[in-house]
Amino acid sequence: PRAVFAIGIMLLANLGDTVAEFAGIGAALAIFGVPIWLSSALAALAIIFLLSRANFRRIQFVFLAVGIGTSFAYAISAFWARPDWGAALSHTFIPHGSATGLYLVAVMGTVGTTITPWGQAFIQSYAADKHLGPKDLYASRLDVGAGAFLTNVVAAFIVIACAATLWAHGQTTIASAADAAKALGPLAGRFAELLFALGLLTASLLGLGTVPLTSAYAVTEAFGWESGLDRSWRQAPAFYALLAFFVGFSALFVLIPGLPLILVMYLSQVFDGILLPFILVFVMLMSRDRRLLGRLRSNRALYAAGWVVTGLISLLSLALVASQIVGTR
Repeated sequence: PRAVFAIGIMLLANLGDTVAEFAGIGAALAIFGVPIWLSSALAALAIIFLLSRANFRRIQFVFLAVGIGTSFAYAISAFWARPDWGAALSHTFIPHGSATGLYLVAVMGTVGTTITPWGQAFIQSYAADKHLGPKDLYASRLDVGAGAFLTNVVAAFIVIACAATLWAHGQTTIASAADAAKALGPLAGRFAELLFALGLLTASLLGLGTVPLTSAYAVTEAFGWESGLDRSWRQAPAFYALLAFFVGFSALFVLIPGLPLILVMYLSQVFDGILLPFILVFVMLMSRDRRLLGRLRSNRALYAAGWVVTGLISLLSLALVASQIVGTR
């Protein structure tokens, strides 16, 4: 029952994330005049074709290329915005926050998009799909550590670029990606505007390739069904059916007339942050289970650090809920 509950929470969060990825693709391509129905259809067909026609060892290089594109787009945007690097460095180590409800929502969204419920399962699943074993544990840890570090560096570039342009000029309300891009144009140049669109597009494509995949992995592994990108549709029907459902449902959902795409993307990450403690508690309980992991279970230092992080995120979730109840702005 505990595992079913955790998987249910993850699937709920993943569905919201997949919708958000389609929203990101639609918002990015809308800058170039592409209608949402066309961008959703093309993205859905492309991702289903990619995931059903190649094994993970090949697909990982596609993910890597898209990730590099995202990283360069946002990094160049940050430098192009000509920020105050001294202030950026200072605020990195001495943050300036507040206890308002809106600030807590923003922090929760940042946590939700950085740690993510789906990320807790994806790493394990792709290790299994690549047929990695205990002998590959050291290399896998380096892989995950490098990825986590680079992800946060890219996130820092995004924050710096927006702070030096939008925030510095009082542009704090963004209703669409087009609004953000148009605001960036006069402040940082047409090049930064195009890079913003490219970064949003590639980041959303990367998420679209991983979040539905995680959902399919989680369910099929839990029930012992055949799974993996090395399998064909006939060999793993449930795996590919789940992939198709998450992609198809989300592609249709973003076609709702008047749907605020940027708000959908934002709130999905807040939702992730709120649900994250449920997933982390489950992960922490498993990480020291000798029956499951044997000698590979977490050591005491990692176990303690994991519970500290889980506790902090749980407190943040409670603080956010409390702020909304009492109406703190």
